[in-house]
Amino acid sequence: MATIAGAQGLSTNSQVDQLIAQYRAQKEAPIKALKNKVTNLNKKVTAYGDIETKLKSLVTSLTSNLVTTNTIQNSDGTFQQTKNTSEKFDAKTVTSSDDTIVSVSVTDEAISGTFDILVNRLAKSDSIFSSQVITNDTDLASAGNDVGTLIINGVETEISVDLTGDETNKQVLQKIATAINSSGASAKATVVNDSSTTSRLLITASSSGTENAISFTAGSLFNSIGLNDDVNTARTAYTSANAGFQLTDSTQLDSSFKFNGVEMTKSSNTITDLLDGVTLNLKQIQQSTDTPVIIATSLDKDSVKKRVEQFFSDYNEVIKIINTKTNRKTGDLANDSIFSGIKRTLASIMRTAVGSITIEGAPSSLYLIGIEADDDGTLSIKDTTKFNSYLDENVTKVADIFVSKNDDDEVAQGIVHQLETYIKTITDPNTQLDDSVELTKQHIKRVNAQIARYQVKVDNEVLKFQDEFSEMQTIVQALSRQYASIQQFTSGLLGSGNT
Repeated sequence: MATIAGAQGLSTNSQVDQLIAQYRAQKEAPIKALKNKVTNLNKKVTAYGDIETKLKSLVTSLTSNLVTTNTIQNSDGTFQQTKNTSEKFDAKTVTSSDDTIVSVSVTDEAISGTFDILVNRLAKSDSIFSSQVITNDTDLASAGNDVGTLIINGVETEISVDLTGDETNKQVLQKIATAINSSGASAKATVVNDSSTTSRLLITASSSGTENAISFTAGSLFNSIGLNDDVNTARTAYTSANAGFQLTDSTQLDSSFKFNGVEMTKSSNTITDLLDGVTLNLKQIQQSTDTPVIIATSLDKDSVKKRVEQFFSDYNEVIKIINTKTNRKTGDLANDSIFSGIKRTLASIMRTAVGSITIEGAPSSLYLIGIEADDDGTLSIKDTTKFNSYLDENVTKVADIFVSKNDDDEVAQGIVHQLETYIKTITDPNTQLDDSVELTKQHIKRVNAQIARYQVKVDNEVLKFQDEFSEMQTIVQALSRQYASIQQFTSGLLGSGNT
C-alpha cells in the first residue's frame, strides 16, 4: 500500500515535466554532437575565408608594391597589360645643398649623379603698362570699341568692349581689363591707381619666358592709352607717365643659370626638361662669386627596403594565419592537409633559387642577399649590411630575385610572379580553396538535414513517452482511489468490531 501512495506523489506537474525533460535530453544527446559538428564545420569555412582573404591581399600588395602594371594598345586595336619588372626598385631620392635657392624633386626615372647649379636670373612674366590717364576724365569713352589684338606665343586674341560714351577713363580701363580677362588670352589685366588722380592699365602674361612675351596690334582704344604699334615694335620701356614694357629685352624673361658650368636658359623657373625624372625649382638669384647649389640624386635605399619589408610583412601575415588556423591544439583547421601543403609550397617558392637572373654571377636567392626564414616560416632581412651592399652595387641584383622574367617574357621566374601565379591557382573561382569551401558547405547541409530528421524522431519518441506516462498516471490515480476506498472500508469494519 505504501508503494501506491508513493506513486501518487509522482503525479505533480513539475515532477512529470522534469521526467520528460530528462528523457528528451537523453534522446537528444546525438543531436547535440551533430550541432557541435556543424559549429566546427562553420568555423572551418570561416577559417578558409580568412586565409583566402590574406592570400588575395598578398597578391594585391605584390602587384601594387613591387610591380608596375601598364596598359598598352596593340596594333589590332586591342589592349594588353604589361608589367614593368624593376621600376619599383628604381626609387630615387634627391638633395639640394640649399633649397632656398634651388629646390628639387625626382621620379624613379632619374639617373643617380651629382650636379651643380648657379642661378643668374629668374624667369619672369612679360608685362606692359598703358600711359597714365586722368581717372575721372571721360576722354577715352569716345575712342571707340576696338581695343586691339593680343598676341602671345603665336596665339592672336581680338579684344573689344562696348562703351556707352558716358564712362570715366577708369571705367574704360576696367572694361578693357574685363574684356582681356574673359577673352581666353594667356594674359591677365588689372587697373592700377598710380596716384590719387591717375590710373593705368597693366597687362601681364600668364606664363613666364620669352616664348610667352606679349605682342599686340593697336586698335583705337589701345592707341588712346599709348599702346601703339611703335611701342610694340620697339618694346619701348614704360615711364612714370608713358606706356611701355617693363623689360625692353624679351630674352630677359627667361631664367638663366649655369649647369655644371654651362650657361643655359629656360622659359620657366620650374624646369622639368633638363634631366630625366628631375624637377628643379629656381627660387633665388645668386652672385657670380657665390657657391653653386649642389644637386645629388641617388637610389632611395630606404624606399626599396621599405617595399621589400612591406612585402615580407604581407607574406608573413599569410604564414601567421595559416599557423594559427592549423594549430593542432587550438586551430579551426587542425591537421588540415590543404593548408599544410599551401604553406610548404609558399616556403619552397621563397627559398628556391630564381632561374631568370639577368646579371651573371648575381645572387639568385633571398638567403644570398641577407633574407632568412624564422622557425615559424616568417621572413625578414637578417643581414642588413649584405642587403644594402647589393643595393649599392646594383639594385638590379636585388630586383631580379623578386621580379625578373625569362627573355621571352612568358614564364615568370621572380618570386613575386611565382607567388602571384600560385596563389591565383588556389584562390580563383573553381580552384582548390573554392572547391574545399563548397565541399564543406555541402557537408554542413547534410549534417543539418540529419539533425532535422533526428529531431523529428526524438520529438515523436518524447510524445509517445508522454502519452504512455499519462496512461500510467491514470492507472496510478485509479489505484489510489481504490486504495482510499479499501482503507475507508477497513477502518469501518475495525470500528464495528470494537463496539
